[in-house]
Amino acid sequence: MKVRKFRVSIPATLAILGVTTGWAEDALVFQPRLFGGMGNYSLASGDFDLKVTTVDGGTIRTKGSATLDWYGNSKLQDVSPILGVGGTLGWGKFFGDIYYQSTALARSHGSAFGVTTFPDQSQLLAQFGEVDFRHEDWALSLGYALNSNWSLFGGYKGGKTQWDQRATQQGFLPGATTPLFTEIDSLDGRFEQDGPFIGVAFSYPLGGGTLTLRGAYAYLDGEYAWKGQAKSAATGEVFQRSTIKLDGNSDGYSLGMSWTKQLEDNLGLSLGAAYHWYDFDMSGSGSAGLEGSPGGISNLQFSGGTLTERLFTATASLLYTF
Repeated sequence: MKVRKFRVSIPATLAILGVTTGWAEDALVFQPRLFGGMGNYSLASGDFDLKVTTVDGGTIRTKGSATLDWYGNSKLQDVSPILGVGGTLGWGKFFGDIYYQSTALARSHGSAFGVTTFPDQSQLLAQFGEVDFRHEDWALSLGYALNSNWSLFGGYKGGKTQWDQRATQQGFLPGATTPLFTEIDSLDGRFEQDGPFIGVAFSYPLGGGTLTLRGAYAYLDGEYAWKGQAKSAATGEVFQRSTIKLDGNSDGYSLGMSWTKQLEDNLGLSLGAAYHWYDFDMSGSGSAGLEGSPGGISNLQFSGGTLTERLFTATASLLYTF
């Protein structure tokens, strides 16, 4: 059987890395890959219209962001290592790809210590822990090479970001060295998104390898969940709870480029960069308050706000063709 290579490689791994290589038109080829590099991830909340309904039926209307941590910050952001694995299956001008990638444990904000002194000289000491988060995402795509330069692709992708923070607060009476109470605070947040995407890629030979440029559009559903609580260190009783749950959708966009070179008969190297940004229109509800207090638990309604997720990656990938 005569084997004929494409003049310019088919852009098979288009979903995130744009990895490319050439293969025989009439052969079934499998190409696994490992990749790593650095990722700059951020998740930021815009201003929402906030309606607060108190236990006695009163209503307060204001504006505010979906606070992500105990500091009151409305943004998570850090640069951290990113690792991933994927695989491409190609036959003729058709190809399919799947990948998974995850950042290392990242730190958006460091720890902090604060002291509040009241008019009667009593004090509140607060020790806030770090805000740590991790982002992961995956995609499954199918594509078709129109010719040796242009390809179309589409598929389904998803992602998840989780973060947490812990804090300790102690109250002291005037002149006391032993705390009157010790409070342990915790929060856990999660943002998930998934949906279909379509895109186009252009490849051409450059410097002994192949340069691929690509763009994609995605329509994603997003869900944001935030839960905080405070409990007594002495009894373990939870006396304060806060929750937020938002959902919505986004028109998202991705741009990327990569340069791929065949090192040996079956081994290839790809260097790439990609930028993704998704602006989600969100709304939802929540609650906040002290258990058993006269003020009770207030109900919260969020509307007219946005959550913006951005990810920039620079990676190197090793590919092996079977």
